[in-house]
Amino acid sequence: MSSRANPMSRPADTSALIGLPGLETVERQIEEVVVVLQAEQQRRQSGSVIKRPAWEKPRFRRSPGSGKSRTAAAVGRAYKDLGLLSAGRLDQVSAAELVGATRAETSTLMATAAKRTTGSVLMINDAHVWNNLPDAAGTSCGSCTRS
Repeated sequence: MSSRANPMSRPADTSALIGLPGLETVERQIEEVVVVLQAEQQRRQSGSVIKRPAWEKPRFRRSPGSGKSRTAAAVGRAYKDLGLLSAGRLDQVSAAELVGATRAETSTLMATAAKRTTGSVLMINDAHVWNNLPDAAGTSCGSCTRS
């Protein structure tokens, strides 16, 4: 079987992280998760039901310049290599762009961003600012980073 027909036969692409100081541990962690995801895919293909997926929503919380965007891009490529994402690209949006005047507007903005990035990785930059929002908006937005 060719690697094109079977995405699990290829190693995940974490090459964007190779050689970046401080990201060696992150690269190993991603590679470990990819192995688990590959096993999950094989179980699904054999008819098993996966009740708790290994890694649905990775969250990257570090200071500016720590490699969050590169790591998210590497995760997107790895997920695409596994056939879990159709595009695998990294789409970034500012947290401020996702806060509306009302809870309903915030929900619509978030749903639109998620729909626009279907098949890709959505990275919300500066999500920590949601911790300082008034009750309703902070609760709506913050649940994306806490759940």
